Amino acid sequence: MQMLDKVFVSLLRYSCLGLYRGRQLMAISLLRRCARRGVRGFARDEDGNAMVEFAILAPMFFAAVLTVFDVGIMFGENVMLDTAAHDGARALRTGFIFENADEGDIAEQRRLFEEAACANIVLIDCADISYSVANYVDFQNAATDPRFGDDGRVIVNDDGSITNPAFSIGQGTEVIVLTMTTRYDYFTPFLGPLSGQSTAGFDNQNPAVLTSTLVFRNEPF
Repeated sequence: MQMLDKVFVSLLRYSCLGLYRGRQLMAISLLRRCARRGVRGFARDEDGNAMVEFAILAPMFFAAVLTVFDVGIMFGENVMLDTAAHDGARALRTGFIFENADEGDIAEQRRLFEEAACANIVLIDCADISYSVANYVDFQNAATDPRFGDDGRVIVNDDGSITNPAFSIGQGTEVIVLTMTTRYDYFTPFLGPLSGQSTAGFDNQNPAVLTSTLVFRNEPF
């Protein structure tokens, strides 16, 4: 009888242990299936896609818009600089300054020239424009104007002003070299170096120097 009791207890123990292990394996298998389904469901879930795409594309979009806006303002200022140069050249070429200021009164000549040049411009402060007016007997000598480097560009200082500017309105039929510059600071990063402008010596390393040059012969006044 005791032997049967021991056998019964042993069978009961092993059956319970087997049931426990079976349930443990079933639980592990169930967790694995849930994990696989969760990963697959997460991969197929499209909620939040718009936010992710916006986060990726928004910086590039706003950078492009800012670049277009920045370049547009720069071109606008360049047009205004050309306008100032043409208006100033008209006052020189027609003899307006020569006839309305004494020959030796450089201050008055400058005042009349600046009034004529800056009469029709916006966007640019006239005080920010640097200019040079040099007179020559003919176009061949005008080609040797020292305000220009070997590469044909105007030589400018760190602030964008012309190096060693001249101011001589000349006489009738003489050739005039009129040069104007102004500095434009891009607010879009890296746009200055990409535009081919030199950044050496500038306090703001993202500048552009806008230039306008006219070479013409005065009328016989």
